[in-house]
Amino acid sequence: MSMSFLNADSESTVNDFATNVLRIKNGTEKQQNVSLSINPPAGWQVLGNAQKQISIGAKDSIFVPVRLRPSSLMQGDMAYMANAFLNVNGFTVANAVWNIAIKRQSNWTASISATKVYFVQQSDLSEFSLQLNNSGNSEEVLMVNVQAETGILLKNAEDEWVQNIQQRIELKVQQDSTLTFDILQSSEPVKPTDRYTGDITNYRIKITVSNEQRRQGSKGRWTGHVNFVQLPDSRKVEASAFGSFPLTIEWDSYNILDDNTYGALGMYGTKRLSDHQTFNYYYQASFIDNKINWNSLLGNYFYLGYFSQPFNVELGDISAGRGGSNLIGEGVKGSYNYKNHRLGAMYIGNPSVFDNPTIKGFGGFYQYTGEKLRGDVYAESSENIIANIASNATSADVSYRLSNKHRLNFGTGYSTQKYATFNDTVLTGYKMEARYNGYFKKFQINLSGQYNTPSYLLRRGVSAVTGSLSYPLKKGLRLRGAFSGYKSQAEYLQSDGIMQDSIFSRRNKYFLQLLFSNDKQSYAIQPEYSIFETNLLKTNMAGINFEYRTRVNSKMSFFSTLFAGQSGFPDIAEADPIFVANSRLSVRYNNLNANIRYYYGPYYLSEQSQYLATRQNPQRLFAMMYYDYWFANNKMRLDLNLNYNYTTVKGRQQLVSRPELFYYTNKQFEFSLYANYLMYANAEYERTPISFNGSPVASSGDIVPADVFSRVEYGFGIKINVNVPAGLHKNYRAMMVVFRDLNGNGIKDQNEPAYGDMLIKVTRVDESFSENDLMMQQNEIYELITNSDGEAIYRHLPKGNYKIESSPLTTTDGWFSGDVRYEMIDGNKTVYIPLSRGARCSGSIFVERAEYSDEKPLMLGGIRVTAVNQLSGATYSALTDKYGNYSLYLPNGDYVLTINEGAVGTRFQFAKNNIPLSVKSRSQNYNVSFNLGERKRQINFGPKQNSDAILQSTPIKDKRNEEN
Repeated sequence: MSMSFLNADSESTVNDFATNVLRIKNGTEKQQNVSLSINPPAGWQVLGNAQKQISIGAKDSIFVPVRLRPSSLMQGDMAYMANAFLNVNGFTVANAVWNIAIKRQSNWTASISATKVYFVQQSDLSEFSLQLNNSGNSEEVLMVNVQAETGILLKNAEDEWVQNIQQRIELKVQQDSTLTFDILQSSEPVKPTDRYTGDITNYRIKITVSNEQRRQGSKGRWTGHVNFVQLPDSRKVEASAFGSFPLTIEWDSYNILDDNTYGALGMYGTKRLSDHQTFNYYYQASFIDNKINWNSLLGNYFYLGYFSQPFNVELGDISAGRGGSNLIGEGVKGSYNYKNHRLGAMYIGNPSVFDNPTIKGFGGFYQYTGEKLRGDVYAESSENIIANIASNATSADVSYRLSNKHRLNFGTGYSTQKYATFNDTVLTGYKMEARYNGYFKKFQINLSGQYNTPSYLLRRGVSAVTGSLSYPLKKGLRLRGAFSGYKSQAEYLQSDGIMQDSIFSRRNKYFLQLLFSNDKQSYAIQPEYSIFETNLLKTNMAGINFEYRTRVNSKMSFFSTLFAGQSGFPDIAEADPIFVANSRLSVRYNNLNANIRYYYGPYYLSEQSQYLATRQNPQRLFAMMYYDYWFANNKMRLDLNLNYNYTTVKGRQQLVSRPELFYYTNKQFEFSLYANYLMYANAEYERTPISFNGSPVASSGDIVPADVFSRVEYGFGIKINVNVPAGLHKNYRAMMVVFRDLNGNGIKDQNEPAYGDMLIKVTRVDESFSENDLMMQQNEIYELITNSDGEAIYRHLPKGNYKIESSPLTTTDGWFSGDVRYEMIDGNKTVYIPLSRGARCSGSIFVERAEYSDEKPLMLGGIRVTAVNQLSGATYSALTDKYGNYSLYLPNGDYVLTINEGAVGTRFQFAKNNIPLSVKSRSQNYNVSFNLGERKRQINFGPKQNSDAILQSTPIKDKRNEEN
């Protein structure tokens, strides 16, 4: 008996059926009754019966058609194996193998959390997030490049503030990843091109996501922008003299001057309805056809979001925001906040909630945020209509801060998946997680562990454990040890009802690091050991890593690493350990960034598999350069970048350069033009099959000729900021002027100076209201800081009654703003805010020594004295001089004066603290002093010279009370 497939090797996609014909030949002299078994690849389904009983006549042959349906989770650029077995009386008499190559389908997406982000008042820090999703059938290796313009900095993985970050992301099939970037407003001068309007400053960040290695069928590039704004000493409350909504319109055309030109239209904006209310809107449409297609205007992404302090509502393209969740697509999501509690729910359909969704479901969550305790409970229920699968998942996580140095986290979860197609078979899954972060004396400890069963819906089959211990040997010298372990093997129910494990992967890493650092540079030496394992290969790597970085000045920095070690193959006896090394050099100077990486030997698993098949030792070189050049009075910018990589295996090399020219105007308009050059080349090489057992593979004789491919792509972008009218009500100009009222008449006279660095708060209120009503309304507060002329200008301020508050941000030398005032703004107006001189309060620290005092000197300087207004809670403070004297100014009111008792140590005690004081006149001087007594000492001398002295503390009397 013999058996074979007519096409032993074929190609298919995840959306097509794989078809073949099996030929079975009976070479015997009698009829044979045989049993045929078809075993598809994991996750695939046999159309028809996988088990058949067949009768074949003597010296006869039959042909059996075989049809397979691929699993949706199959990876592209991979070959899968189907097996056929022929059994007679329980014994296998023949078998056949069918290799099926799955075509690569690249479908990754990128999006940003917001296109416009505001800095919090009086803060130079902010952040934004980049979301990546891989819905294709092959793992994507993406390079994320984030470039900030002058005036804003990004925080990299080394906690350094830089203008450019490059990060390599490996995105597995059906995986999401979110990258969060911290932002800092730098002290460098802002280019005029960053000021899109006269009353706000924009800082532009460009995010580019591209394939690290371009392959056939790969989606190539995505670009997005985020604008950060900082309010100055004047601002537009509304966008124009009449009510309006800000709208940014952005058009990008790609691959122009070609038959495959395509473009994208984006319209988005953020309307601040109040200080606690914002309305976000986003629309995106892609145009991929040269013909006019009006359906494209319907857009492929639509989002509306309303956010306020009590509740949030989101409509359009949303997700549950939980890893592994089935709830992603179109729908509605809302949440309500009450004190420390947040309760939310969502309903989502995929791909559309209204147009025959393939997956639909709902979810809810509850979050509690307390001073020490934090909790999160989440639950979802979804239905896969096509696969007829009902899924439910829950998770609960608790975090508790034991003290300022210790925090514990615990988590658990449960999920079920009910397969109606297979007699309502139910898969259950569980999650357990625990973390500890804390300090023990000088030791910093981090421990975490999680276990997800293979069927837990939100994170199938993932187990991970990490730990680190850090100890400062001395200033600038730290010893750190760490380990991490990760294992993944999910479990699914196949379409034929048989349980099947997914691809297994495991990686463990252990290292010990000695780090020396100061303000300018750092050195690190790190021995490390790693283990990598998949279904096909297990490797280990041991070596030592050296790292050096320095910041020459604010314009130039340098970073380099060097690793040397060996990589071994413990399960392959004939494969000896091999030497591996890599080095990296990065230099930044002004707007120039350059990076070079060199690898000797097979470093990644794919290279190690290739090495085992050919025994060819690979070497690779990567080089990157980026330069940002401004000219034409900072109205034009040229971005120059260059990426090159070369590998000795197959002589492959790739060169990519994408210069982009930008032109800015002062009228909210931007134009960009780019040219993208790509060159790919390879030397002549022999095609080598993959080695599955670690032994060298025999020569295939299939020669691939040398080849060079290159292409140039052009594109442009247009961006404009407009204001969409939303009403006809008139807005006005209100200028606040703060001055020192020298004569106390409340009127700004000619000789009375202005006051800068004053925080002005303007809040709209109703005609009739109370302070409690105002607190409940949570109306928007418009904040500005006065300039050196004492002016803060509100433009386009809507008509209404406003509450005006002022408070200093710097030392006032005894000058204070008056009471809160209310003004009706019904036209252009100037509001004068006088500062009045406060009453002087001064005093001293009087020290009383104990009878047996050692007369050691006592430092009386730098001790803080604080006065707290009992009505408003406002605080005023001053530091004592070296003699213990202090002086501060206070406006009228009732106060409690306190002095920092911790500054004098345990040998001394203040007789009285928290002293009340009533200030009723600014012309009167007040004196409040503090008596400081040394604790009395009782000394007993024992018979031996080394007897311990017994110290006894007695209360200190307040002599001022005795005098009164």
